Amino acid sequence: MKVIGDAMGMGGPLRAVFLSDRSHSTERDGKYIETQDWAPILYQGRIAFDTFEAWQKYVLTAADKSEFLLVGGYRKLYRNAAERDKKGGKRTYVSSSEVAHWTEENSPVPVIGMNVFNTNDGIMASVGVSPYEQGEKAAIMALDLISEKKRIKDMGVQTSQQYVISLRRSALEKREIKLPQVFEAFARTTNNYIP
Repeated sequence: MKVIGDAMGMGGPLRAVFLSDRSHSTERDGKYIETQDWAPILYQGRIAFDTFEAWQKYVLTAADKSEFLLVGGYRKLYRNAAERDKKGGKRTYVSSSEVAHWTEENSPVPVIGMNVFNTNDGIMASVGVSPYEQGEKAAIMALDLISEKKRIKDMGVQTSQQYVISLRRSALEKREIKLPQVFEAFARTTNNYIP
């Protein structure tokens, strides 16, 4: 079994890249991710796609560019350029579960989601913002507004500081990846563990 954790164990820093669709939310995610301290990992930025076909081509060659992929929003990928450029009628996106399952099955490197829903879609592991913290912060903001301690224009955007881990055991086993037991325990405790 491979053990994840030694970023320098391969003779140099592990490289990571963030794949997403071209939505506004993933653009914001990409900007936020760039502000993080990735040392000793070499974070190579966000690559955004508008078609699943382009996404697939990149994923198949990922081993040349990175040791693992980060994926976030991929719910706005057209199947191909013909679907993207279709005139008249409704253009449709590829389902998120199809994107995730295909990516997990075909990526030559491990795939890590940036949201809990990524694991639900089919990705082996994800680290996402804590819905518990989001709820607590929203409640505190609401109480401050109700009690008139603060005005909404003075509150600003809140950024999460806590995260939740979700795991898909079958995908981890397929890649022969063994994570520290605490990750599985945490995923199970928060009901984010998929056999």
